[in-house]
Amino acid sequence: MPDRNPKRVAVIGGGISGLSCAYYLQEGARKQRLAVRLALLEEGDRLGGKILTDRRDGFIVERGPDSFITQKPWGLQLCERLGISDRLIRTTDLTQRVFLLRDGRLLALPEGMLLILPGRIRSFLASPIISMRGKLRMGIEPFIPRRNAQEDESLASFVRRRLGQEALEVLGEPLMAGIYSSDPEELSLAATFPQFLEMERRHGSLLRGMLAQKTAASGGRSPWSLFVSLKGGLSDIVDQLSSRLSDFQIVLKGKVDRIRKNNATFEIHLPGRPPLLADQVALMTPASAAASLLDIGDEELNQLLREIRYSSTVTVALGFRQGTIRDPLNGFGFLVPRREGKHLLACTFSSSKFPGRSPAGTLLLRAFLGGGRGGDFLREDDAVLGRRVLDELGPILGISAPPLFLQISRWENANPQYRVGHLKWVEAVETATRRHPGLYLGGASYRGVGIPDCIRQGEQIAEKIIGFLQDNPH
Repeated sequence: MPDRNPKRVAVIGGGISGLSCAYYLQEGARKQRLAVRLALLEEGDRLGGKILTDRRDGFIVERGPDSFITQKPWGLQLCERLGISDRLIRTTDLTQRVFLLRDGRLLALPEGMLLILPGRIRSFLASPIISMRGKLRMGIEPFIPRRNAQEDESLASFVRRRLGQEALEVLGEPLMAGIYSSDPEELSLAATFPQFLEMERRHGSLLRGMLAQKTAASGGRSPWSLFVSLKGGLSDIVDQLSSRLSDFQIVLKGKVDRIRKNNATFEIHLPGRPPLLADQVALMTPASAAASLLDIGDEELNQLLREIRYSSTVTVALGFRQGTIRDPLNGFGFLVPRREGKHLLACTFSSSKFPGRSPAGTLLLRAFLGGGRGGDFLREDDAVLGRRVLDELGPILGISAPPLFLQISRWENANPQYRVGHLKWVEAVETATRRHPGLYLGGASYRGVGIPDCIRQGEQIAEKIIGFLQDNPH
C-alpha cells in the first residue's frame, strides 16, 4: 500500500543551486522509490536566478553569467544527466586571447598564462604587459621563502609577497575583480584559489608548482575548452531542469516571510497562505536572505549568516553593425586594471567568444561595472549609464556609430564576498546548522560562486536528504 504520510521536502530558492538540488532530489527519490512530497519555492516570477538569457533579433544576450568552467566537472556532468551535452559549445578556436588595458591601449596577455602565472616564458618575456623590472621580480619567485603560517591571507597579500606589486596591480587585481567582483585586498586566498596555496605548500613556489602541474597533465587533453556555454544560451539548462521537475509543486512569486520550527516540523510562512509544512528544508538562498527568514530561536546562526557581505554589479550589453568598430575583436575581451582610472571592470567580445551569439553582419559586446571597486551605478539613470559606458569603450575600441541596442542589467548585492577567513566562517555556519536536523544551507554564499560549484552543492544536499529519507521512511 502507498504511504499515506509521505515525508515533505521543501527547496527554497529557484536559482541554479536550488534547481540542481530539486532535480537530484527527484531523481534520488525515484531511484529509491521513496514516498515524498516535494515543493520548490521561488520569490521571483521565474526560475534561474542570475542565469538569464535574452534572445532578441537574432542576438543571444546573457544578462548574467555567459559560461561555466570545465575544470570543475559538475556542470558538464549535469548536462550529461539531462541529455543536453550535444548542445554544449566551446569557445571559438581562433580567438583564444584576452587583452589588458595598459595606458589606454589593448595589449594581449602572453600566451599560456595560467591566471597570474606565465606558462610560456618566451611569450611572457616578449610581452610589454609587465615592465622589465616587474618581470625580474616575478622571475625570482622560486627563491621567495614559503609562508609557514596556517592563517588565511588575502589574495593581494599572497600575490604581492610571491610575485611583486606590479604583478598584483597589472594582472592580479583585474583578473580577480573580473572573476569574484571583489577587492583582492579582502579576498580569501584559501576560499578562492586554494590551488595557489597548495603550490606554495607542496613545491615552495608557484612557478615550480605550475611546471609540475603541466608535466602531470601532459598525458591527456580535454575535448572541451576551459569555458563552455549552450547553443541557445545558459537559460537552456534552466529550462531543462525546470521542465523535468514533474514531481514538484513549483511556486513562483512564493516569497517566504519566515521559517519556524515546531518540534521536528518546519513551518514555512508565505503571505496570505496557510503555512507549508516540511520535514526537510533546503534553503538555497543568499546567506543574508536565509538570516532574514530563519525564526528558529538561534540568534548565533542568524548573526553568522548576516556577516557575509555582497557586492553589486552592472552588465551592459551592446549590439553593433559590423564595420562600426575599428578593433578586430579577435579575442574574448579585455580587463581593466584599477590603475587605468576607468569605471569599466572588463568587456567581453561575446560575438567572438562563442559562435552564434549575434546575427551575420553584427557584433555583440558586454561591459561590466561595479564589484569590488564600488560606484553607485545601480542608481544611475539608464541614459547616463549607457553614455558612461560608450564614452569609455569608444576610444578603446574605435566605435564610430551608435549601438543597435543597449541593454542594462543591474545585479544588486548579487556577488558574495569571500573575505579572509571565509572557510572558517563556513565551518561555523555548518556547525550551527547541525543543531537543527532537517535544515540545509547551500548556494553561492558558501563553497564556491561558479555554476559548477552551485550545482555540486545542490547535489550534495540532495544526497543528504535522500540519505535521511532512507533511514527515516516513516
